[in-house]
Amino acid sequence: EARLVSTEFDLFCSPSCFLKYINDLETTKILANRYQPVVSQAFECWDDLTRSFYRSMYEVYFARFLLQNGIEFKYEPHSIKVEGKHYTPDFWIPAKDVYIECKGRWGSGARAKTVKASKIIPLILLPSYLQREFTKAVNDTN
Repeated sequence: EARLVSTEFDLFCSPSCFLKYINDLETTKILANRYQPVVSQAFECWDDLTRSFYRSMYEVYFARFLLQNGIEFKYEPHSIKVEGKHYTPDFWIPAKDVYIECKGRWGSGARAKTVKASKIIPLILLPSYLQREFTKAVNDTN
């Protein structure tokens, strides 16, 4: 199993590669200030399994994947400031103090903001090509 490397983020070939990476990841200590979450997009998806709202089905299946693999997480628990604007990552894994962004669509300026955020906090990017893989991993265990 392997991870692909881009200039800004480590990219994973599969959910199992991601899981191995998270399990092996050293706990970090974030020095950035954390704020109450600031978001501009409405929740769209309720999930009965995790009993929470999410903004996309990608996030729903990723949350289920974390739950099925015994990884405690918080959904959008706080924001950080990136060049004076708030950035709210999708997930936070408290045990590792790492953030995760499930990226389906890139809105205007989103890529630059995400890259800048990754310089401030430990941030894992899960691009849209993994959405089908996480969905399949969840469905295969049910």
